[in-house]
Amino acid sequence: MFRLTQAELQSTGGVTGGNPNVKEETADSWTFGAAIDVPMVEGLSVVVDWYYIEVEGAITTTSRSEVIRRCFAVTGGFDATCGGLSTRNNLGAITAVDSSQSNENTLNVSGLDLDVVYTTELADLNDNLRGSFRTNLLYNFQNENESTGIVSGLTDDLVGEVLTPEHRWTLSTDYRIDDLAVTWRMRYWAEVGDNNEASDGSVVFGSPLNDLDGVYYHDLKAGYDVNEH
Repeated sequence: MFRLTQAELQSTGGVTGGNPNVKEETADSWTFGAAIDVPMVEGLSVVVDWYYIEVEGAITTTSRSEVIRRCFAVTGGFDATCGGLSTRNNLGAITAVDSSQSNENTLNVSGLDLDVVYTTELADLNDNLRGSFRTNLLYNFQNENESTGIVSGLTDDLVGEVLTPEHRWTLSTDYRIDDLAVTWRMRYWAEVGDNNEASDGSVVFGSPLNDLDGVYYHDLKAGYDVNEH
C-alpha cells in the first residue's frame, strides 16, 4: 500500500497553474418567484425567489494528493514522476507535486432568496415627523450546496461550512433629513463548521474544535452634505 512519508506530508510543495485544456462550465438553472407590492402597506414590497442550479464540468483545482492518487492508480506503465508532475529527492521521497485547474466537479445548489423593502416619508405617518425612512432586508436560505467529483463520485455537502452558511441576512436602515443621512446596517452569519466531514468521511459538525458560532456585524455611517445649492 502506498503511504506518504512524514517529510512528504509536511513539506511537499509544487506549482499550481492554469490548464489550456479547461473547457467552459455548463449550467441548468430554474427559478420560481414572486414580486408583491403589499396593498395594505404603502411603500412595502416583497420579492421571493426559489432557485436551483446544476453546474456540469465545474472548474476547480486538482489537489496534489489527488494527482498522486491518480498516478498510483494506473494499471500499467507506472511513472514515478507522474508524467513530470512530481519531483523526488535522491531517497525517492516526493518533494513537489504540480497541479492545475480542470473540469472536475458537478455542483448542485438550491435555496431561497427574500428581499423586503419599505420606504416612506415620515410626515405621511405623523405630521410632526420629518425626513424619509427606508429599510431593506436581504435573506438567503441555503437548502443544498453539493460538489460531486466527476472521477471519484464522492459528494461533499457544503451547507453549513464557513463560506456557505445555511442562513444569512442583512438588514439596512436609512434615514435622511435635509442634508443629513444616517445609515445602519446589521449582518448575520449563522453558525458554521470549518469542515462538515473529516478525511475518513465521518461527520465532524458539532465538534467544538470545528464549529464557529453565529455572528452579528454592525455598521453605522453618517454623512452631511455641505455643498451650497
